[in-house]
Amino acid sequence: MTLKKNTKNSINQRINQISVIRLPDFVTKKDFDWAIETATVSIMDTYLQENGYVNDFTDKRMHHEIYLSDARRVPVEKWKTVIRHPIKKA
Repeated sequence: MTLKKNTKNSINQRINQISVIRLPDFVTKKDFDWAIETATVSIMDTYLQENGYVNDFTDKRMHHEIYLSDARRVPVEKWKTVIRHPIKKA
C-alpha cells in the first residue's frame, strides 16, 4: 500500500487497514466463546453511567479490542485483552 504524503485521509485509511488485520483469518468466533467480554462491558457501562458519561459509537468511532496475549502460546485463562469504547459526557 502506498500513502499519499501529508494527507490525513490516507493516514486514516492505513490505520484502518492495520486494525483490520489484527485478527488472523484462522481465529474464529468459536475460539473466543470462553470470553467474559459481556460482563466486562457491563462493568464499563456502569462506570460510565455513575460518572456522567455515555458510549459514543458511530461509523467512525467503534469498539476496539487489542489482544495482548499470543493465543498460540498463552493458556486461555491467562489471555489479556484491552477493550476500548469511545465515550462522551452525558
